[in-house]
Formats: sequence, C-alpha cells, structure tokens
Amino acid sequence: MVTFVVAIIALRAATAAKARIRELEHRNAQLQSALNDLRGRVDYWIGRQLASTEAAAPAEPPVTTAAPPATVAVAAAKAAAPVAPAAAVPPTVRPPAEPPAATQPPAWQPPPVGTPRQEELEPAPKAAPPAVPTPQPAPQPAGAKPAAPVRPPAPRAAPAWIGAVRRWLFTGNLVAKLGLVILLIGVSFLLKYVASQIVIPVELRIAAVAVADIFLLRWGWRIRDSRRAIALPVQGAAIGIFELLTFASFRLYELIPGGAAFVLLFALTVFTCLLAVMQNAVWLALFGIVTGFAAPIVTSTGGGSHIGLFSYYALLNAGIFAIALKRSWRSLNLAGFVMTFGIGTAWGLRGYTPADYLSVQLFLLLFVLFYTGISLAFAASKQAGQRPYIDAILVFGTPVAGAGLQFALVRDMPFGVAFAALGMGLYYTALALYLWRRRGEHFRQLVGSFLTMGVLFGTLAIPMALDGRATSAAWAAEGAAIVWAGLRLQRRRTWLFGLALQLGSWLAFLGSTVRLTPEQAVDASIWLGFLILAASAGVMAWRFQSLHDAGRARNGIRMGLWWLTAATLLIGAWIEIGLRADGTVRAALLAGSALLLCAAVAMAGPRLRVAGTRVVALAIQLLAALAVLWQILDAWTLGTGNWAERPVVAILLITGSALFSAWRLRDPAPRWSRTMLAWSAAWWYGSVASIGADLLAGLIGIRSGIVTLDWWSAYALCVAVSALLFTWVARRLAWPALRWLAAPCWLALGLALATALLVLYGGHTLAWREWGVLAALLVVSEVLLQGWARNGWELGRKRTLAVHALRSAGPWLVIWPAGYELIVRWLAGPAMYRDLLAMAGWDAAGVWGQCLPAWLQMGVLAWLLRAVRQERWPVAPLGAWYARRLLPLATAWCVLWVIWWNLVQDGGMAPLPYLPLLNPVDLSTALVAALVVAHCRVALPDLAAPSRGRLRWLAGAAAFGWLNLMLLRTAAHVLDLPYEAGALFASRAVEAMLSLVWSLSALVLMRFAVRRALRAAWLAGAGILVLVVAKLFLVDLDGSGSMERIVSFVGVGLLMLAIGYLAPFPTDKAGHDNPRDGGAA
Repeated sequence: MVTFVVAIIALRAATAAKARIRELEHRNAQLQSALNDLRGRVDYWIGRQLASTEAAAPAEPPVTTAAPPATVAVAAAKAAAPVAPAAAVPPTVRPPAEPPAATQPPAWQPPPVGTPRQEELEPAPKAAPPAVPTPQPAPQPAGAKPAAPVRPPAPRAAPAWIGAVRRWLFTGNLVAKLGLVILLIGVSFLLKYVASQIVIPVELRIAAVAVADIFLLRWGWRIRDSRRAIALPVQGAAIGIFELLTFASFRLYELIPGGAAFVLLFALTVFTCLLAVMQNAVWLALFGIVTGFAAPIVTSTGGGSHIGLFSYYALLNAGIFAIALKRSWRSLNLAGFVMTFGIGTAWGLRGYTPADYLSVQLFLLLFVLFYTGISLAFAASKQAGQRPYIDAILVFGTPVAGAGLQFALVRDMPFGVAFAALGMGLYYTALALYLWRRRGEHFRQLVGSFLTMGVLFGTLAIPMALDGRATSAAWAAEGAAIVWAGLRLQRRRTWLFGLALQLGSWLAFLGSTVRLTPEQAVDASIWLGFLILAASAGVMAWRFQSLHDAGRARNGIRMGLWWLTAATLLIGAWIEIGLRADGTVRAALLAGSALLLCAAVAMAGPRLRVAGTRVVALAIQLLAALAVLWQILDAWTLGTGNWAERPVVAILLITGSALFSAWRLRDPAPRWSRTMLAWSAAWWYGSVASIGADLLAGLIGIRSGIVTLDWWSAYALCVAVSALLFTWVARRLAWPALRWLAAPCWLALGLALATALLVLYGGHTLAWREWGVLAALLVVSEVLLQGWARNGWELGRKRTLAVHALRSAGPWLVIWPAGYELIVRWLAGPAMYRDLLAMAGWDAAGVWGQCLPAWLQMGVLAWLLRAVRQERWPVAPLGAWYARRLLPLATAWCVLWVIWWNLVQDGGMAPLPYLPLLNPVDLSTALVAALVVAHCRVALPDLAAPSRGRLRWLAGAAAFGWLNLMLLRTAAHVLDLPYEAGALFASRAVEAMLSLVWSLSALVLMRFAVRRALRAAWLAGAGILVLVVAKLFLVDLDGSGSMERIVSFVGVGLLMLAIGYLAPFPTDKAGHDNPRDGGAA
C-alpha cells in the first residue's frame, strides 16, 4: 500500500513537472520567434545603410540620414520590448574605414504580420519627418568576420510528447519502466474491481432506456416529413427497443406478468400498424404484424387456450384485411398468411385433440375466408390502378394450406377427406361463378384460378371416395382421351393435363397393387393391368413419335413414355415374381426377367427407330442389379447371415451382363464401355470375390463372416488372384481397358497396410495368416507394377506416385510396431513373466523397445537415400520424387517421433543407470539430426539463400529446445522428480536452472552475433533475454525467500552485465558490410 501511495505521488509530481516544462517551452518558442523577427529587421536596415555608404565618395564626411517612418520604429520597438529592454541603439555611428567583404547582405523578407508597405519605407516627397539619427553598424575588430546571413526558420519540430515517449522507451532504466507498466496494470485492475462493485438496479436501467427510447420515437415522428429515409428506420428501431424491453422485463427479469407483457406487445403492434398506414410505410407494418404474431409465443407460459390464441390471430387478420382495403401491400399479406397457417400447423401438431374439432374447424374456415378476401382485395386494388395482377401465392396457397389442415382434421371420419375435398371444390367453383357474373371481365384471371382449384378438388374427391383400382381405371380413360384430344386440337395445356391424369392413374393402380397378398394377387390377375398400362403408354409414345414437328419438348415426352412403358413391364413382372417366389429363386428371376427385357429393348429399339435404347437398356441392367443387391442386403440383415446361401446365379448374371456390355460397347461407345467396366468391377469385387473368400475360408478352416479379420485375409487373397487374372485376360484379348480391374489390388494393399498399422500401433499382434496375406499383396502389387511397365500400359503420374508411396511407406511404417513387439518380448519375456520381472527389479525400460525400431527405420531411410543417389530399385525411376517428397516426409515422421519422445520420455535405461547424452532418447535425437543433415545436403544445392537462412534458424531453435529438454531430463533424474511438466516447473531449482541456461544461451548467441556482425542473431538473443526477465518477474519472483530465487536473480543479473560488456549491439557499419546479416535492425 505504501508503494502504491508513493507511486501515485510520484506520478502526480511527474505530471505537474511535465505541464510546467510544456509551458516554459511554449514561452521560449514565442521569445525565439520575436528575436528572429528583430534580427531580420536590423539586418535589413544595416544592409540599406551599407549600400548608401558605398554609393557616396570616400572623402565626404559622414552625414546623418533620415530615420525610417515611425511605424517601423514602433513595430521594431514592440517586437524588441520583451527581449532586451535595456539595450539602446546609439544615435549615430561612424562607418568603418574598410567595409566588410560582403557589401550587400541577403534580402530580408519581413514577416507576414505587421509588415510595413514599400511606400512606408520611402521618405515622403513634401513633408520630411524630423531628423532622427540612423542606426549604424557597430565597429568590428579587424579579424572579425561579418555577420552571417539570416537563415530561414528551421522546419517545425515534432511535438514534445513524441520525444518524451521516445526517451521513455529507448533510454533510462528499462527494468524500472517495466515496473511502472506493471503498476499501471494493477491500478487498472483496481479500478475495474471498484467499478464492478457499483451496481445499478435493473428497474432503473430499463426505465432509463425506455425514457431515451420515447425521445428517440418522438424525434423520428418529428422528422417524418423532412427526412423520411431516416425517420422510418428510427421509428422502427424505437418500437423494436420497446418490444425488447417488454420481453426482457417479462422473460429475463420477471418484472411484469405474462398478461401485461402480452397487452403491451399487442398495443405496440396496433400502434406500429397505425404509424405504417399513416406514413405509407409497408415495412413498418410488416414489422408490427410479425411482432404481433410473435407476441403470444414469447409471452406464453404453457397454460393458455387455443381459442384465445386463434381469436387474437383472427383480430390481427382482420387488421390485415382492413389494411388490404386501403393499401396494396403484398409482403404484409404474405407475412400474415405464413404466420397464421404456420403457427396454426405447429399448434395442431403439438396440442390438437379431437375435442377441439368444432372450434378449430370454425377458425380454419374463418382464416380461409380472410385470405380469400385479402386476395380479392389485392386484385381489386390492382384492377383499380389498371394493372391486372393476382397474388398467386395467396390465391393458390390458401386452398392448399386450408385443404391440408382440413384433411388432417377429418381424416379419421368416414369419407371425411372426400367430403372436405368436395366442399372445397364447390366453394371455389361457386366463388368463380359469382365473380364471373359480377365482374367477369375485370377478374378474368382470378375466375380462371378459382375455377381450376374447384375442378382439381372435385377430381381429388373421386379417389378419396372410391377404390384405388377403380379410380385408376377412370383416370386412365379420362387422361387418354384428354391427351388424344389435345394432340388433335393442338392444345398444349390440354394434353399436358391428360398426361398428368394418366400418370396419376398409374400411380393409383400401383398403390392399390402393392398392398395385395399373394393369394389376392393370384385371383386379381394384376399382370393384365400392368400389361394394359404398358400398352397404353407405348401407344401414346408411338402417337407422339408420329408427329412430324414434335419439337424438343415433345421428343422428351416421347422418350419418357418409352421409359415408362419399359418400367411398367418391368414393375409388373417383378411384382408377380415378388408375390409368387422368394429367396435365391426370387433374385434369379428378378435378374433374368430384367435382362430379358434389356435384350428385347436393345434389339427392338433400333428397328422401331427409338432413340435412346442404349440408355434404356443400361438403365434396366442397373435396376436389375439394384434389385439383386436389395435381395442380398435383405437376406444378410434379416436372415441368418450365412453368406454361403447368397443368390450366386443372379450375381453371376449381373456381372456377366455388365462385362458383356462393356465388351460390346468398347468401340461404338468407349465412355459407356468404361462405365460398364467399372460397374462389373464393383460386382466382381463386391460379390464374386466375397463368394470366393467364403469358399477359401471353408477350405482352410477359418471363421467366415464379414466381421472377422481372417475372412478379410481370404478376401484379400481373392483380390490378388483376380488382379493377376484380369491382367492376363487383358493381355490375351488386347483389351487394355480391362487392366484397370486389376487396380483394386493396390487398394487392397492399402487397406491391408492400414489395418495392420491400426492393429500394431494399437498394441495388438498379427497372426501368421495376416502376415502371409500382407506379403502376398506386396508381391502381387510389385508384379503388377513391373508388368504394366513392360506392357506399355500407362498408370498415370499421380497413380504411379501413389503406388510407390504405398509400397514403400507402408512396409516402412510397419517396421516400428513390429520391432517394438519383438524387442519387448525379447527384453521382458512372455507376458506372464513381465510382472514377476518388474517386481524383482529387472524390468527393462520401455524406451529401448521404442528407440531401437526407430533406429532401424532411420537405417532404411539412409539406404533409400543411397538408392536415390544411384538411381536403382526400389526408387527408380522416381528417385527425384523420393528425394523431394517421400523421404523428407518419412524423415519428418522420425523427427516427430523424436520430439514426442523428448517430451514424454525421461531417458531411463533400466536396468542401466541414466547417462546424459548417451541414453536412447538423446541417441535417437542425434541419429535423426544426422538424417536431417543428410537430407539437407541433398536439397541445399536447390535451395535459395533465404531458405538456407531459415533452415539455420530452425536448426538453432531445435538445438535450443533439445538442450532444455535434455537438462529437464537430467534434473528429473538428479532431483528424483517425475518427468512431467507440472512436477518439473513446480521445482524452484528447475526454474533457476532454466533462467541461467537461457541467459547463458543469450550470452553465447549475442557474443557470436557481435563477432560476426549479425543483427538478427543479436536481436534473437535479446528476445531470449526478454523471456528471461519476464520469467523472473512472473515465475521466479513467486518463490519468496528461497535460495533458488536468489540464484536466479543474481546469476541472470551477472550474465546480463556480461552481455552488456561483451556483446553490445552491432554497429551500423558492421551490420551493413556483412552480407550474412539477417536484415533485422
């Protein structure tokens, strides 16, 4: 506290002294300006006197000349008064015998303020002033130099506070100034604490905001005419603040009850709408209506009645309807529509019960009437402005939303939905007829829209009251007739509606068919219905094809009908199969029927001149494959899970058809051929190879099932054999594209390596079968790589790099976990004996098992570096890529491992004692450093000078980090501390050691920088010193009264003194002459 008071007093004195200094500097500047002005005037008159003396004869006696006008003398006297009041100029002065060398001084430019005019400097021609002695220059010694010419004023100096800041930062005792900064931070924290204790009541805060908001609203209303663009946003913001205050008072602070909050929000809604109508501001009304709809939601407590809610919404909709009669604000109407039906639907999903039917039905009818009337009012207002326009969203959205909610209300009643649809149809039909009779010409578009809605709802009433198959038959007949008539009369909308109705009949038929049981299906003969639908679709497609000027749209419809014909036949056949067969027989029949249809389409399409038959045929193959796949997944998920009972015939049919299609399309359609080839590869490796894996698993006696690693080993062997088979067939058939079916072998190798790495790095081991499969995949992948190169099959640059990375990096990554497991078993013996050895004190340190395999990995990297230099296997012909990409990544992996070990391993060598620099961790660090140096020797010739400099900096930082970690490990062993950050940094001895080591490192670095004239290195050492000083005051200072703190402060102080003596900042000349300077000054 005493320190705080003394610091406050010192700060006060420093502030007063700084103000006094600023005042004196200002007065000094004024005096200097006046003195410069006086000197200029005197030099000007001396120059004139000298010029007049040289013009006269040397033998003439000196004469007294007239003085300048009084104005000049008065101005000079006023300027000189504050400077030297006691100095007086003698009346007459004799000129020297020899004038000075410079007879004409430089011209004096008088200052802009108070400068006499030229006519004032000349004597008046008629009335001469009284004779006044002219000032003459005083005699000078013989050796004296003439007065120097007056120089123009120097540029204005920087403000005094800038210089003060510079002096504060770059001069003086920096430690004391840092202490002052810390003190100011403490004062700021104190002020913050005092401010946090002063709490303003929430009621007072809300009241203050409300009063300010009232003034804001009043100001917005006053400027509504002069500045409308500002007034409306201000009013909206003010009303929004009122609503936020109301909500906060109710929900956050509980100052008012929910009923009062609701009344306030409703009043604000009405007030906002009134302001909007008065000022013709649609967005203000929109803001008010949205707020009004949200008011019961934000003020709800969960116990209200839906009658009150919908009555309130009816009142809001009445307001919207009233506004719609005056203003054509479409956005307001849409907002009310969305909020009304959206909130109503949300309430119905959560709180509706059958007991609420009557009230909800009445409110629904009321809302439909409201928005029908609003759409009429909107259309009427647009017609009055002679711009016929209807709001399509309200005209069509209201019946759709109303019908959806109505159907939800009456869906449990007998024929309720049918009667509801019929009622909606009669309502809109009657409304259309009424408008046509009253104002048909004005509401032509609206009448057509309402009549369309009436016809649609009437059409929907039929399927809701009758059976599905009867409905589909009626719609099919109606739709076919409409399409035929539309094409004959060339009315596009007519045949489009017929197509839609025909499609609806097909959907209705399908919907009624899929619900039949097998017994009902046998009696219903549904295959005849599908045949009739397919025949009708084919006839319609042929009718569209017979048009000569069909156009692009009709051609698309024709293609769609052909597709629909094929789909109808296929669906009919599959439904019959599904109802009459099951198991693998069903899958075989599904695939066989689809492939038969595919063959029929492929043969009949070109003869009938149907375009796109190839696409249809391939699509049928795709559907067949999906059907078989569904059967496979269904049997696997719901059945016994025995993959041996899969539909082998169906799988072989799908795979063979895909390969055959790819073979036939290789010349006419290479793109489709590649697609089918990929599709066949998916089926081969997805099903055929899995069947082979099941067979192989049964032969060698391993468990079968997709969840076992043994089964995946058998599957990988099947993939390897398949790759060799496809490579051989591709070479024999001269079909190079088939070679890509061997590429999954590399993918299998990648998955196998990934699995092995996950298992091994997870602490588990692999069985001999897994190791054998991994070796087989490696051999086959190498054979494929060499075989592709011999056959001239291009793999692509990126794929080649990926394969090389896989076959080189994968085995290299396996070395460490495999070696770790072997070494641990060798050092500690079997698992059953490890606990006994540990209890006896013969437990080997785990770091040996981690570091020895890593040394082997480093040896492999060194061997690969040698292979890169010699351009031989296994890196050829990508030696440069290995050197630039893969090997540096592997080295980085080793570096990361070593960094991790330095962070978590204490270097223990049990049962051997710990030795600094000779423990496994430090030896691994040395080996990885040698590996990095070897890589840098390969890469340095290609690196630019800045990159080399950055590498040196990185190496220095890494060495500094390793030194600290090595010292921490040593301290952990010497002080018997656990090698953990918390335990080490809690030790005062460790903190003192780090402070001294950092300071000594800064001394060495800065001394080196001075010897080599490297500013950047010197600044790096200065940065270390900054960290040391910060650590002293933030960490070491906490150990009050401890010897470690004394050692830290004394040792660091002595080292900093040594730095100041031995390593001063490098000079400018040295820094600029040495090219190795980092450029940081």
